[in-house]
Amino acid sequence: PGVIGIIAARLAEEFNRPTVCFGGTGGEYRGSARTVGSFDILSALRAASSYCESVGGHRQAAGVTLLPENYPDFAAAVRAYTADHAEDLVDEPGLTAFAGLDHQLINDDCLALLQRFAPFGNANEKPIFYLHNLTVQSMRRIGDGSHLSPVLRLDDGREIRGIAFRKGEWVDLFRAGEQVDVLADLQEHTWKGRSSLQLQILDMRPGQADLQLYRVEDQFAQLWLSGTPLEELTDPGNPDQPCLCLPTQAIGPFWLYLADLLKQQESILIYPAYLARAFQRKHNLNFSAFACRAALAILAEAELIKLASRPGGRLRITALTQNA
Repeated sequence: PGVIGIIAARLAEEFNRPTVCFGGTGGEYRGSARTVGSFDILSALRAASSYCESVGGHRQAAGVTLLPENYPDFAAAVRAYTADHAEDLVDEPGLTAFAGLDHQLINDDCLALLQRFAPFGNANEKPIFYLHNLTVQSMRRIGDGSHLSPVLRLDDGREIRGIAFRKGEWVDLFRAGEQVDVLADLQEHTWKGRSSLQLQILDMRPGQADLQLYRVEDQFAQLWLSGTPLEELTDPGNPDQPCLCLPTQAIGPFWLYLADLLKQQESILIYPAYLARAFQRKHNLNFSAFACRAALAILAEAELIKLASRPGGRLRITALTQNA
């Protein structure tokens, strides 16, 4: 049982998804569960308790026993509960950097020092570092397309690979040669017997100057959607007036672009300004953050997507299955 718990914790951390692992002894399955974000894993197991011999634990870690013949019904009940609470899966309460990390300190010695504080868990969180001004070398989707593997260059010229789970929508947001800031933890990556240092990237943002216009446009969009008349927001005499329009020819391509993202994962959590930038780069269309907010509102009204505001200005965008 102890080994099963370790495996469940590692899988939950690796794939950023709640995990239940089972081992079979004496004609029954004994399982150990771990969670991510604000998802209540104990409630998920209790939703399937009619198929279990026992369930116990707390919202972040739990255990379960069941008979092998009840496993299919148990799994279906847990999946149904998860689908009804999908908004809790990856909505972390917030990421806090332990410290900024100079690029020169991103090395094997630093990783070895961090590993001395393992094992990490609820009472001993793995440290997250803020890394400033890394240069994008390449970006590519991996796995089923919902994960991203960037190669980043440090300021001393070294390159380091990263992994960003469930962040496939970032692929159009960043281009080679651009500078980015990231929140990440250091980890050892082993492939075919060879180990290397890797960043597990939890968040990434473009350069601040490049995003400033998008953020201003997004602020105007929020005012408009909250009921402020458009004429009160526009100032024709202001040469720096952001674009407050929605090109009608962009709505169709934007929906196809968004639907493709939502095929890779059931929902995405993103700043509208980032989504506007990614779409504009992908299709070479004039598409502001204001246009992005307006288009999302239209798609939600058409019941193609569901929108939910999240702290910090992000939106949870979920496909309505029957239409996506």
